[in-house]
Formats: sequence, structure tokens, C-alpha cells
Amino acid sequence: MAQDDNVVIAEGTAERINSYLTTSTANGFSGAVLVARDDQILLSSGYGLGDREKASPVIPSSIFNIGAVTQLFTAAAVMKLVEEGKLQTSDTLDQFFPLVPDNKRDITVHQLLTHTSGLSPRAGGYRYDFANRDRFVEEFFYYRLSGEPGEAAGAGFLLLATIVELVAEMPFEEYLRSRLLDPAGMTDSGYVLPDWNRDRFAHAYYYDLLSRDWIDWGTTLEQFSGNRVSWYGMGRGDMQSTIEDLYAWHQALQSAAILDPSLQAIMESPHTPVNTPDSDSRSHGYGWRIEETGRGTTMLSHRGSNGYYFADMLRFPEENAVVIHFSNVLRDAGVAENIAGMLFDTAFKPSLYPREKYELVVEYIENHSPNEAEGLPAFYESVQQRQLDDSSILHPIGLQLMNRGDNEWAVALLALNVELFPQEGNFWDSLGDAYMTSGQESQAVESYKESLRLGTNRCFWCSNAISMLEKLGHDADDIRALQSTAQ
Repeated sequence: MAQDDNVVIAEGTAERINSYLTTSTANGFSGAVLVARDDQILLSSGYGLGDREKASPVIPSSIFNIGAVTQLFTAAAVMKLVEEGKLQTSDTLDQFFPLVPDNKRDITVHQLLTHTSGLSPRAGGYRYDFANRDRFVEEFFYYRLSGEPGEAAGAGFLLLATIVELVAEMPFEEYLRSRLLDPAGMTDSGYVLPDWNRDRFAHAYYYDLLSRDWIDWGTTLEQFSGNRVSWYGMGRGDMQSTIEDLYAWHQALQSAAILDPSLQAIMESPHTPVNTPDSDSRSHGYGWRIEETGRGTTMLSHRGSNGYYFADMLRFPEENAVVIHFSNVLRDAGVAENIAGMLFDTAFKPSLYPREKYELVVEYIENHSPNEAEGLPAFYESVQQRQLDDSSILHPIGLQLMNRGDNEWAVALLALNVELFPQEGNFWDSLGDAYMTSGQESQAVESYKESLRLGTNRCFWCSNAISMLEKLGHDADDIRALQSTAQ
């Protein structure tokens, strides 16, 4: 009877989650989701389209770029080498790279794994510009440290892939496949080695503000140069997988089938705090982010994106549960967290999956006149069920309107923007430009003055405001007085 009751609860939970995701497709959700608990898959399904041109739906076996979730496998590869006796996490960079600069030679593998290396996150080029391993390493070591190793946050997983390849004496992806992916039964994961049917790849889509339309970015394989993976991305991202394969990885970890249990425990233990404003009590393990749930259990998680795809993996090892969420429309909408909430709490109400924010504002503009701009925040809140409190939304649209010659809407939108975010000096400067293009010089002067009052030592907009005020015949002494007040 108890087992039957559990099945009923599981079926009800699956229905709630499926209803949430199905409803979310009306606001643009597209992706694949797998939810499992106690070795029972509650939900494994695709939503939306993987290829809009062909009207091909996303299915559970659709292939996605998993972004930085790749780092779980890079970290596991390092620990596999530790298990094989070929590496220690206390090893330093000078043991692998004889020409490493002196200020980087003592950085340890542990520091690379826990994001405390002090290596600049800007090291390396654009992930789809091809670079071989030697070129990458040379460029990577060229960059100055962003802080003291062991204390400062820093990049590291690109270099870890290099270390794996050097120590294993085989290509990085081959080592992943032979030691991790194949033993876990992950036949559809990797960079380029699996013999994929390319029709199974979910295309990534993004909303282009310039054309005011959705653009097909294509697939990751199409971005790799000649089927070669650039070392600008190797190890930190760009692996491709399916929700079914990541579930196989979860099962392999639950059963300790891949790594010695003591080494897996090290991977899944907190080592250093996550240094972000919203990190609270989160910590870095090796690859995983670790935090305590409200139930007193542990959540291991990682999320990733290449800027077009989005991926989440949330594991609850003590509760033998996992939530895997992929999307081919970039949107950090809390989907995985909402699903986890429903999985563990029958009373949990998920937040609304929001519309694409720029598309929504453009839609309002196209259906209203400039004198109705004040109604935009209420419209936005009614659709998104959240306030228009993101300062990055209206400004670029206002600039685009100005460039298109739609001066009335440009002034109306940028005026609304400074009303919502009055402390942003750059926004006042842009409003001044909009007033100028519409011939409202007195309003432009006041806007430029306000932008200077809000200026700082790093006032990148001040030169424009000063130039425009001088052009309008404004007194140079007054301009200097405004600047000195800002300083």
C-alpha cells in the first residue's frame, strides 16, 4: 500500500511539473527536462521546437550544449587521474608547464578546481575562434593575475583540461570517453567524438533587438572550426549531451560506479565559499556548487550557458533525486529551482516563466503611442508578474529607437527610464541626446547637466555631455562646477 501511495504522489508531482512546463511554452520556453527520485524517472520530456524551420519538436534524446556543466566532467577527469596515481590536487603548475611564469608557478590543481587560482577570467579568446593547445597555454599565461592565488577568484578549468591531456597522454575528449562517459553509459555526450545524427541537435535561438526577430544561431557543431574544438573553450564548456545521458551520470555517481567513493566525497565536499553577492552559504566543491536545502539536506548543482543555450543540473544525493533542465533559448528563469520546489513540496507554487524582456517591450511600443509610455511598467508587470526593475532593458531599446529616427518614442522611453532609474548618469546623457535629435534643446541641457551631477571618476559619458553642452553654448565654468560637484 505504501508503495502504491508513493506512486500516486509521484504521478501527481509529474503532472504538476509537466503542466508548469507546458504552460511556460506559451511564454517562449523551449527545452528538455528530466526529473527523477529514488531511481524512478518521474518526467522525461521535450517542450517547444528544436528546429523551428523544420518544425521539429524537442524530445528527450535531443542534443544540447551544456555550457559550464561541462566542468563536472573536467573535475571528475582530474580525480580519475588522482585515483590512477598520476596526479595529486596539491600539484603545482610548474610540474606540468616548465615555462610557466614565476607568479603562477605555485598555483595548485586544488585552486584551479575551486576557482581560487587568481588567474584572470579574461584569459583566452572567443570560445569559437580556433586555438590549439600550445597557443592557448602561451596566451593564458600571458595575462596578469586578477588576485593572489589561494585567495582571489580565478579561472582554471581551461587549464585543467590541458593538465588532464598532458598527464593522461591522450586527447582530453578521448580520456573523458574512456574513463568517464562510456563507463557511465553516456553514449550521446562529448565534443565531437560521438557519431551523432545531426537532426537530433536542438538549434539555439536568440531575440535580436536590431531586427526585432528571433534568430537561429544554429548548433554547436556548426560553430566548431572544421570539427575541431578550440582550446579557448575546452574543459570549461561546450560539451554536448542529452537529459538522458546526464541522468546516467547521476546514477553512476549515486552508485559510486565511476570514482573511488573517498575521492567522490572530496569532489562533493565544500572547499571554498562562492564569492558572489547572492551566494549566501554556497560553497565550491570540485565542479559542484554545494548548499544546504531548507530540508537540511545537500544540493549539488551546476548551471551553464554558452550565451545561447542554457543548462541546469541539480542533484540531491541524500534524497536520491535529480533535476536536469536544458533550454535552447537563453533564459535564466529559475526553471530547475521551480521544478525542485514542486518535487519536494506539494504546496510549492512556481514563479511564472517570463516572456523575453526585450521582445515584450518592443511589442508594447509597436501597439501604443509615445504618450502612452507611462503605461509600460504596469503592462510589463501584468505580463511578467514582476516589476520592471532591470535597468538593462529600456536603455538599449531607446537608443535603437533614436538611431531608427523614431524620436518621439526615443524621448518617451528614455524619459521613462530616468524616471525608473534616476541615479544612472549614463541614462540622463542618452536622454539628452534624444532631446537633441528631436530639437528640444532646453530639455537636452537639463539632462546633460543631471548626467554630469551624477558623474564619477569613471564617468564614461561625461565627455559627451560636456561636448554637447559646449556645443549648445553653455558656460565652461558652469560645466566645471558640475563636474567638481560630482567628484
